[in-house]
Amino acid sequence: MATTARTRTRLNLFAAVIVASAVIGAGYAVLLDVVIRSELSPNSLVRGAMRGTIIGLVMWSFESLLAQGPLGERLRRAPFAASLVLRTVASTTVLMIAIVASRALLSSRGHPMEQWLAVGFFRDTGFALVAVFAVHFVLQVRRIIGGRVLANFILGRYHRPVEEERIFLFLDIVGSTGIAERLGDAGAYSLVTRFFFDIAEPVLEFGGETHRYIGDEVVITWPMMDGVDNARCLHCYFAICQRIAAIGPSYQRDFGIVPEFRAGLHGGRVVAGECGDDKRDIVYFGDTVNTAKRIEEACRDFDRPMLISGNLLARIETPADWVVENLGRTVLRGHQHEMELFSL
Repeated sequence: MATTARTRTRLNLFAAVIVASAVIGAGYAVLLDVVIRSELSPNSLVRGAMRGTIIGLVMWSFESLLAQGPLGERLRRAPFAASLVLRTVASTTVLMIAIVASRALLSSRGHPMEQWLAVGFFRDTGFALVAVFAVHFVLQVRRIIGGRVLANFILGRYHRPVEEERIFLFLDIVGSTGIAERLGDAGAYSLVTRFFFDIAEPVLEFGGETHRYIGDEVVITWPMMDGVDNARCLHCYFAICQRIAAIGPSYQRDFGIVPEFRAGLHGGRVVAGECGDDKRDIVYFGDTVNTAKRIEEACRDFDRPMLISGNLLARIETPADWVVENLGRTVLRGHQHEMELFSL
């Protein structure tokens, strides 16, 4: 895997941001020409596009630095309203600095910098505040329901049922009852929610979509693709193992325990569609989902932290240095036919 799914997504998003910034900058310049000066100047169009590009680069750099730093993690953990306000204020401040810099670099005799500071600065600040608030509101909503789900709702992809092939990873924290008895309900909640927050990074890194949280269990899914891309689900699982092992001391310090977990992997055909009225969601129907859950439960019977179905493993190109253990055929709970299971 030359580039991870998250890297490809960020590169695509970067290109979209730059193009959108150039278009918005050009459109805003044209609007000011028509409304204020009752004329349309091609030079204004070019300058507006260039300013928009500069502003987009500055904003992207700021957001990237913010996301990678400790402040970005605190903002992601913060309540919706607090995170929205803080991001809007910070981004608007940086945006106005970028606007001033772009104006200074691209000002002309017909549009002197002094005149803009006296009048246009406050107008552009108001426009920037509204625009940044709208963008961050959408991004915050995207974090709540997921980027793919939001895009599919907007595009109406699952307004009618769609049949597709998907991979499902059921990941369940081991011994949740004992954890609750030891830490209390509030303490157990804190541990589980931190665990889900900490594993989000490898899930995004390997193109997974967090479909649902069910108590102390999380369901992650990928579209079925070719053998190399299908291996993302296994890379994701091992990355989660490495992530929790690396930050284990912080769990030991705060909770007196490092969470262990079981994982079941299976893939196949499902029917996906929108469901609900007062709260709409995209749900997956089919035996594939139920089988993935049963495979995760079978980890206890085989005393293995992770199991994968033979059907899915046959469609994955695994690295040569991975050790694959064939555990034979078994009948999963609630099923009538045998299924071959493996552990890696």
